[in-house]
Amino acid sequence: MRVEMLPSCSLPGELIESVLLKLPVKSLLRFKAVCKPWYDFISSPYFINLHLRRPLTTNNLLILSDNFADDDSDFNLLTQNYPISDSARDDISCSQISPPFPFGPEDEMQILDSRNGLVCLSIRNHSNIILWNPATKKFRFLGLPDCRSFGTSFTYAGLGYVEATNDYKLVRMVHPVKPRSIGFLWVYTLSADSWKQLDIDFNKFVFQPRPPVFVNGCLHWLTNRHISGNLIGALNVAEEVASCMPVPDSYGYRSEIVRQLTVIRGSLSVVVFSTSHLKFPVMEIWLMTEYGVQGSWSNQFKLEALSAIARPIGSWKDGELIFRYDEGASKKIMFYDPFTKRKKYFTKFQSFSFQTFNYIESLESVETGRRLLNAD
Repeated sequence: MRVEMLPSCSLPGELIESVLLKLPVKSLLRFKAVCKPWYDFISSPYFINLHLRRPLTTNNLLILSDNFADDDSDFNLLTQNYPISDSARDDISCSQISPPFPFGPEDEMQILDSRNGLVCLSIRNHSNIILWNPATKKFRFLGLPDCRSFGTSFTYAGLGYVEATNDYKLVRMVHPVKPRSIGFLWVYTLSADSWKQLDIDFNKFVFQPRPPVFVNGCLHWLTNRHISGNLIGALNVAEEVASCMPVPDSYGYRSEIVRQLTVIRGSLSVVVFSTSHLKFPVMEIWLMTEYGVQGSWSNQFKLEALSAIARPIGSWKDGELIFRYDEGASKKIMFYDPFTKRKKYFTKFQSFSFQTFNYIESLESVETGRRLLNAD
């Protein structure tokens, strides 16, 4: 029986619930208009959480790119239905997403982080961070703590999820450029719609200006090796406690060696590669097989052949690596599965530069207030 033909306006039973869980967000938004009980059920934290954790049939990659034809930035959504295979069939599709919030052609946009279908954005010279759900087209502007006294500064941000309270926390670190100046760390809690400053001394660390990775309830950044050494800084978003751990490789402080954090099959991972392939033909992937245990780092893969043609920019579907490679004046994307050694080039997409984030379509709300799973 099709959901559209059901005449009852009572709360969905187990059968209807299982059908609703298989539907995309676009259909669920339409069914919210059936009647108030359906609206309340589909809008409930209980159902939103169930829908978020349903088995995925597609894998999405959100890309913010510089348009190859003009100066505008575009949001692109890549969708793949199958694992990488040897088939010549291109099973990756690409569609553009139009943001519902206003921004001009001169506004430089940056994705700060993405979690559970929510995307954090910043626009250069704007005093707000935008929290946006592309599937529902809902967004909100988050006012920022006053950092004008810092003058020029480095800013790092990450979005974490607290499962126990079904809440989101945006972490923002500001580190002044001036030597020996004091930096600060703020946390914004979505349910409370408020910022608070944490009493955590991270001034001995200067992090790389890259989005963090979220593993085991913690946001992770790599430190700038020339200033802070080869360390991984972590912040437990639920407990709001910071820690650090050494990077698990033996290349030291060589200027040609670059490290990048990612997540592979649920494990915190580090990709180590060289900017000078002729001098150091290095590309290694280290996995922390037991989180928090330094001795569990394992050098799982060596991909020296790829270091000559591509640069890692992240991971997709929790296992495949995403690489950027140059072709003429543009940059393109390649996907590589280190476990099967299969790769696929996505030749339809080209850009001068881009950011990539795993993305899950969800009903998650950008609104504040009570968010517990058993909320009325």
